[in-house]
Amino acid sequence: MINRFAWLAIEVADLQRADKLYRETLGLRMIGERPHERRYAVGESQLRLRTPNAQPNGGIHVHFAFGTAEESYDEWWDRLSERFDLEEHSFGMYRSLYFEDSDGHCVEIGQQPVQGDGLETIFEVVLEVADLERALSFYQLAGFDLVDLGEERPRARLRSNAVALELWEPHRGLAGARGGEHVDLGIGVESVSEVRTKLEEVALAENESSDAVTLRDPDGHRITWIES
Repeated sequence: MINRFAWLAIEVADLQRADKLYRETLGLRMIGERPHERRYAVGESQLRLRTPNAQPNGGIHVHFAFGTAEESYDEWWDRLSERFDLEEHSFGMYRSLYFEDSDGHCVEIGQQPVQGDGLETIFEVVLEVADLERALSFYQLAGFDLVDLGEERPRARLRSNAVALELWEPHRGLAGARGGEHVDLGIGVESVSEVRTKLEEVALAENESSDAVTLRDPDGHRITWIES
């Protein structure tokens, strides 16, 4: 069973410029720094910013969603509307705002049933896939549940106890967003060996230990499954 969303890693061209947005403007707390990476706490998860190198080092043009408490949403709108051309969409009783950062990532801040006035969770990540049926098979095998299929565009929404994934065949979505390419995710599970057994015929392990295994999905997204 999937029980924790550990991290999302995205590529940025300039760590200092990206830090001004994610730490200074959005208020994330930096918890780790390396020459080509910075890590920020988002509830029990992490956002990792990385500069590109010879190999894919994190997702590009990723659409992902931070969650904030319902009563804090309007404050975020007021704070960010002075700097960004915001777009808003409603989903039942919840609202979300969207803007694009300087590296082309579509950032969403949505109302969620969380506590606190900051960004308390990463509740959704969108992946671009070449073949929706193939990608669906992989992630359902890994433990995600299908919530719905898109009627107007080729997309699928999957949910777990920790995070929602949307799989999009190439298209522009809400706020002009695209699904991310070569996205890097860390996902906590009850049993790494169980995940490895389920996926060994459809994905090759890049790195593995007794409590973690890193696999590439059929579209090249890098998923590290961590026992937690």
